[in-house]
Amino acid sequence: MDLPEILAEQREFLESTLRPSVEISFELRSTKPWESKLGGCPYLADAASVGEKSIAMLPSKEITATTGYVKGGCSPIGRKKHFTTVIDASAQDLTSLTVSAGKLGLQITLAPQDLAKICEAKFAQLTI
Repeated sequence: MDLPEILAEQREFLESTLRPSVEISFELRSTKPWESKLGGCPYLADAASVGEKSIAMLPSKEITATTGYVKGGCSPIGRKKHFTTVIDASAQDLTSLTVSAGKLGLQITLAPQDLAKICEAKFAQLTI
């Protein structure tokens, strides 16, 4: 660790507080609604891969009118109206994931396979 001379006597303490980290850098650019805002990977798979004619992200201004939920509380669990739910295939490798429980600020953690069973979801590769 490179330290200024003035901190040299604190080296041992500072090194004991080091934790692994990941550095993420961002680039400001225009993206389409189906493109990830982090990393540039598209969110959406080919519609045919999940047995649909087309798929799209629901514009946030239409969330409440379409689903009955407020933005931030949209849950695949206990929906008032059935929508095809697709979970990225990479989630199958996780022991658990956390999703909205249907109320703003309330989450539930469960196995991806349990989530898929509860909400009749499909697994598909959503990112390229």
